[in-house]
Amino acid sequence: SYIDNGGMGIDVLQLVQNNAPLPVEFISFEARKEQQQVKLNWRVTNEENIRVYHVERSADGVNYTSIGSVAPKPAATINDYAFTDKDPLDNVNYYRIREEDIDGKAFYSAIRIVRFQEAVFTVSLYPVPAKDELTVKLITSDNEPVHITITDVQGRTIYRRKVSLSTGDNIQKIPVNTLMNGTYFIDVKGSGKQWVGKFIKE
Repeated sequence: SYIDNGGMGIDVLQLVQNNAPLPVEFISFEARKEQQQVKLNWRVTNEENIRVYHVERSADGVNYTSIGSVAPKPAATINDYAFTDKDPLDNVNYYRIREEDIDGKAFYSAIRIVRFQEAVFTVSLYPVPAKDELTVKLITSDNEPVHITITDVQGRTIYRRKVSLSTGDNIQKIPVNTLMNGTYFIDVKGSGKQWVGKFIKE
């Protein structure tokens, strides 16, 4: 069809287009792992007619489901938002933000990926039997403190120490030269994890 705008058809059309609200612009979107949670932060500009921000997660990068929503803030040049996924998936997590306008239109952020490996916590002792010093090698996937406790066969605590572990290999050397010969039990306990073993002192 043809609309006669008195010779100003193109200009009027451009004016209408220029007055149309632009989609929200995602300046940044970050997803970072903090212990067993994922912190999501995004910054936006050009907010206009925003109904809600949906936080979506996927296990395969294809099928997404909403895990929460964040209400828009009062209009400003730039706004910052945050959301915490308190129960992420065990392996790979794909995240995106879906902005929903009041008219139902949707605009998406970039996709961010956070991987969770299965927790690792192994302990080995050497030399066994031990004479002067016992070496405790701990391998963990988390930065966390643990308590190392040594007890005798009567259940009496002989040694107890709190140590801070870092991701990867950790070595702790325990002097045992003052212990009587015999069998001892060692307990390594952290947050939600525990290892119990024994060694012989000669």
